Amino acid sequence: MMSVETVESVEPVGKYQRSVALEKPMADRLHKVCEHLGVTVGAYLKQAIGESVCRHEMTLFPKQQGQDMQAMLAKFFEEVAQSAGEESDAQPERPKRQRASKAK
Repeated sequence: MMSVETVESVEPVGKYQRSVALEKPMADRLHKVCEHLGVTVGAYLKQAIGESVCRHEMTLFPKQQGQDMQAMLAKFFEEVAQSAGEESDAQPERPKRQRASKAK
């Protein structure tokens, strides 16, 4: 876990209670798997939830990065446009140079 210790040291996190209603066949399967693995149902569910959240969270990061990148590019282009406008206002136009005459 990369930043759990950091987050907990900065801001204490409380526990959140959630209830899950399972149908009898699923509850029986869950109990058999937990007995086989030697873990409690609560520990098994916490592990499964943690894995699922991590897997789905990974799909969230590229979306956020894409949105952040678009915002940064938009800001960059605005700044470039502003600075280009300021430079053109600050520098007077140069007179055009005369071309050399062509040899005959």
